[in-house]
Amino acid sequence: MNTWDDYLTVIGEDQFGSEVAGFIALMGEKPSISEPLGDDGAPGQTSSYRFFTSGVEVGFRNGKLNHIHFFMQAHEGYSPFYGDLLGLPAQHWSKIQIVNRLGEWKSSGGGKVRPLIGYVHPWIKYELGSVALRLEFAGDESLWLVSLIEV
Repeated sequence: MNTWDDYLTVIGEDQFGSEVAGFIALMGEKPSISEPLGDDGAPGQTSSYRFFTSGVEVGFRNGKLNHIHFFMQAHEGYSPFYGDLLGLPAQHWSKIQIVNRLGEWKSSGGGKVRPLIGYVHPWIKYELGSVALRLEFAGDESLWLVSLIEV
């Protein structure tokens, strides 16, 4: 299984490079791969590797690993993610613990219904160098979804 440092260092790496291949192998399951519709290689197109058992989705844009989503609760076929988050088991974190550890966030939002998208969970975002850490919360302020995104 990958560690927190593995997740941080693989963001921005080449989709077919050895770093990403090693990262994918450590997931311990074969991904369900979703390719973008339309022109191959069009800017902004996202390919997704879905690891349903691990609760992880990896997204690639323009041939680079752009983001990783960690589902903290079962959602649309994903099992909850039970791996490492900030050096501790992911399921142990709550909003107050995150804020106590990382301090004031850079931006926040959500907690309302948006047209075409539906309900957007409340979220906060931190910037960790070249990676953004976006955390979404359920009604009880437990983690709903955690995303690492290339800045």
